[in-house]
Amino acid sequence: MKYVISISVAGFLFWWLYRGEDMEKTFEDIKEASPFWISTSIGIALFSHWSRASRWVIALRPLGYETRTFTAFLAVMFGYFVNLFVPRLGEVMRCGLFYRTEKVPINISFGSVLAERALDFIILVALCIVVFFVEFDRIGGFILSEFNNNSEAVTQKIYILLAICSLAFLGLIALYLLRNKLMRLPLVIKGKGFVLGMKDGLLSIKKLSRKQRLAFILHTLNIWAMYYFMSYVLFLSMPATSNLSLMTGCTVLIMSGIAMVIPSPGGIGTYHFFVTATLIAYGLEEGIAKNSALLMHSVQYLATIIIGGLSFLISIFIARKQGENIGHMAEDVVGSVDKVE
Repeated sequence: MKYVISISVAGFLFWWLYRGEDMEKTFEDIKEASPFWISTSIGIALFSHWSRASRWVIALRPLGYETRTFTAFLAVMFGYFVNLFVPRLGEVMRCGLFYRTEKVPINISFGSVLAERALDFIILVALCIVVFFVEFDRIGGFILSEFNNNSEAVTQKIYILLAICSLAFLGLIALYLLRNKLMRLPLVIKGKGFVLGMKDGLLSIKKLSRKQRLAFILHTLNIWAMYYFMSYVLFLSMPATSNLSLMTGCTVLIMSGIAMVIPSPGGIGTYHFFVTATLIAYGLEEGIAKNSALLMHSVQYLATIIIGGLSFLISIFIARKQGENIGHMAEDVVGSVDKVE
């Protein structure tokens, strides 16, 4: 039900945003985008993904696992591929595929993935704070104007948010009162064992040597720098957006990051909504802003489908060459949990 709701919300947001647009004309406008800058954006994105794979390999070394960056890259791309269809499942499947090619236990590698996700989240929050203060006049003015123009709708959303928070609070109270019974459930016991394995991955960063830690930090900075440039160069691909400032690209990076945090398949709907609103705040016409958001998302979406699919096929070949059967990946997830227990 969670995934059905997620997909439904994504589809609704996308439909709502583009419902009044002439999609044939929209696609004609997008076709005019420069192939050079589109290719450059894809190349930059792949460089960031390679850096993410390298960072993952570094994080696993203190735990005694010497792995290859190439197979880590294949697993990372396959994880992105899965996330396009089922939010958050990609992280688990990425670790399952990596187990097949590098024999790293899933709970250990998943812990390191959680560590890097936590670090990326901290960076995203820090960038949000910086951009908010630097661009306070522009962003704040846009939000206030939207509030004044749609005060009734905003009030309704506030009431809905308060209701959701209240239900969540009551749910937490219920979990606390029933905590002793819940802790005796077999599923919870297995979950505790899985968490212990993930703890090793989370603590792996602290075990890095000075040289490894420096490489880890440099890869992290490179990942975010490439995230920025892979979006910004697409501004240059269309005449209507070629004059946008560097700060506009930074704000788009932040808003697109927030959109991707929301559990929507591949950011469909949420990415388009947040990026369109951001570009409108920077003075673009609504139609151009929508076209730009569609272009930026579509380029990376299609590239991830193609490269992620190829990465999975290559990983199957590597696994079979090593005498493995990739079809038992799901069993390995359960098996790893049982072994930890």
